[in-house]
Amino acid sequence: MKNFYIPRLWRPLLFSVVCFSAPILTVYAAKPKPKPTPKPTATPRPRPTATPLPAPIVTLKRKPLPTATPRPLPTATPKPLPTATPLPTATPRPLPTATPLPTATPLPTATPKPLPTAMPAPVGTTNAWPIPLAAQGQLFNNVAVSSSNKIIALTFDDGPWPTYTTQILSVLAQYGVKATFFQVGSQLQTYPDLGRAARNAGHAIGNHTWSHQEAPADPLGEVQRADDIIQSVYGGPTGIFRPPYGNLNNGVASVALNQKKAVIIWNCDPNDWATPGTSVIVDRVVSGATPGGIVLMHDGGGDRSQTVAALPTIITTLAAQGYRFVTVPELLAQNSSAPTVSINAPGIAYSYSALAQVSGSAAPSSGSDLQSVGSLLFRYSDSTYWNGTAWTTVLSENLAQGTTTWSFALPSLVGGQYATQAVARSSSGSGTFTPWRDFFIDLIAPTLAVTTPKASTTYPTLATATGTASDAVGVKNVRVTLFRQSDSNYWNGTLWTPNYSVFPAQGKENWSASLPPLSNGTYSFEASARDYVDNTTYSGYKAFTINSAAPSVTTN
Repeated sequence: MKNFYIPRLWRPLLFSVVCFSAPILTVYAAKPKPKPTPKPTATPRPRPTATPLPAPIVTLKRKPLPTATPRPLPTATPKPLPTATPLPTATPRPLPTATPLPTATPLPTATPKPLPTAMPAPVGTTNAWPIPLAAQGQLFNNVAVSSSNKIIALTFDDGPWPTYTTQILSVLAQYGVKATFFQVGSQLQTYPDLGRAARNAGHAIGNHTWSHQEAPADPLGEVQRADDIIQSVYGGPTGIFRPPYGNLNNGVASVALNQKKAVIIWNCDPNDWATPGTSVIVDRVVSGATPGGIVLMHDGGGDRSQTVAALPTIITTLAAQGYRFVTVPELLAQNSSAPTVSINAPGIAYSYSALAQVSGSAAPSSGSDLQSVGSLLFRYSDSTYWNGTAWTTVLSENLAQGTTTWSFALPSLVGGQYATQAVARSSSGSGTFTPWRDFFIDLIAPTLAVTTPKASTTYPTLATATGTASDAVGVKNVRVTLFRQSDSNYWNGTLWTPNYSVFPAQGKENWSASLPPLSNGTYSFEASARDYVDNTTYSGYKAFTINSAAPSVTTN
């Protein structure tokens, strides 16, 4: 280091400075000099987003409200409806004990209980409307009978037909006349219920081809298709056939004859299809009637109102002349070459609570004697026949007691559906058969339910009582009882009376009964359902209240 020269005069001054400054320099030298803070990079400061400052929350301090315990509302106890001031106990007069009517009460005239749908014909029968063996495969314009045997067959073609079939059935029922309906297969397929109505009323059914063509391309198909629908609807074929227009040369008649059907034409034709006038139709039938004759008329194919209008006069006029009306199968059975036979009881489709015997009548003919009468009995529940000792699947004929007046004792019959047939035999062995006749043994009362009114229910008003009923054989009627407790009166359908009364409901399976205007008070209601042998079911009394201030009641 290079030496510096200090003048003597400055040395004391310099010494003082050094001594005074040394501690400060020492401290200063010992403390490190802080590094300068680097200047931040000149990144521009982002402009604050213009987010509005939150509004200042002003907390309002106030005395808390008391807990919001609401004052309890008064319990919604509705003001009680005025109780139907307990009227005197007023126990309704009980219905009389259901004393059954005499056994074998028939169905109402002309309204027999319909047989079950497609009821099968008994096994072993040729058809549902059998014809004598001598008539099978034969052609008939009429049947040869003695002049004193004034029987005649009314026949109706081209149905079933809406309106006119029903109207003709009604007229026949009114006069108790049985007839024969030659039905077109396609019509029967469309209106099977109309067909069954004719069958169930005891009329005979004949085949009138499938489509009623005068010149069919397929004669066999025309006959067979009609047979098939007849089998389907009635449970069996028919032994009688009529060709459309009476045409015997277009093939269908030959088919029917080959199938051993009796081909039925006619010997009396009023041409009612041409609507010549009611009086003309009457005159033509009455003037053309003969014993054993067959009358052609129509219930289908067009306007048959003149036929309907003429029918009552035709029936009453011929009856006054001594004629008796029969079906075509019955007419064929009257052929003078065979004995005749008929069943008196059971009635066709009648219901019985019990039936002890089948009975009827028979007679020889001018060409045949009467040797014996046989009876057949068929049970539908298991398709068996009674052979005199037991039920068997083998077709069995039992010898009846008597001939001209005959009867056959039946076994004890359980509830169900049965059919019976009779046969009259000559000494040569030839026989004449009746058609199978169906009947019912009904031991069970109908089921019954009341939908409205409901027991122990209050209604603001009630105009109609409703319910249901059912029976295996059929419900004959539903009747109801309405009792007013305030004065112990009964409604008889017209007015209130102190005498026990019932009045009819409308309908059967689904029935209803119109009630009179009912004032506030308590009532009792009962319904009863009765079948055709008067087995009866009672619903029991149901008490209900009418209060005009009451809410509506759902009745489903």
